[in-house]
Amino acid sequence: MEPNQSSPVPKRILLIDDEEAVRLTVGEILKRAGYEVQSAADGKSGLDLFQRQSFDLLITDLLMPEGDGLETIMALRRGRKSLKIMVISGCGQTLGNEYMKIAQHLGADLTLSKPFTRAELLAAVTRVARRSFREGVVSVWRDVRRAGSRY
Repeated sequence: MEPNQSSPVPKRILLIDDEEAVRLTVGEILKRAGYEVQSAADGKSGLDLFQRQSFDLLITDLLMPEGDGLETIMALRRGRKSLKIMVISGCGQTLGNEYMKIAQHLGADLTLSKPFTRAELLAAVTRVARRSFREGVVSVWRDVRRAGSRY
C-alpha cells in the first residue's frame, strides 16, 4: 500500500540500524514504496535527527552502539506518545524474543524479526499505521457512547 492523503499510513520514516546494508536495503524498499526515509546508524544520532525533523514512524534495531533501540524507544516515548514505533531485530531466537517483549512493553507498536521479506516489511508498516488509526477510532467511539449515556 502506497502512502496517500486519505490513508493513515505514515509518510516520513526514521530508520535506525547500525548495519549499513540494512539501512540501505530497508531504506530503498521504503522509498520505492513512496515513503520519505531518513536513516541513522545508532540511537544517539537517530535522536539528534528526530529533534531536527518531524517523523510519523520510527523503525529501529535493538542492539546498537551509542544508544540502543530500547533507550531510543524510551526517550522518544517520553516526548511524543503518539509516535508509531516498529522494532526490527535479528538478535537471536531467545535473546531476541526477550528484547522484543521489552520493546513492546516500552511502547513499540510492532516487532519484526530479521530476516524479513519486502512484503513483510511493507505489510508491517501498514499494520502499525492501521492499528494506531483503528485504536483512535475505537477510543473516539467509546467516548461518544459514554457521553451519550450521560444525557
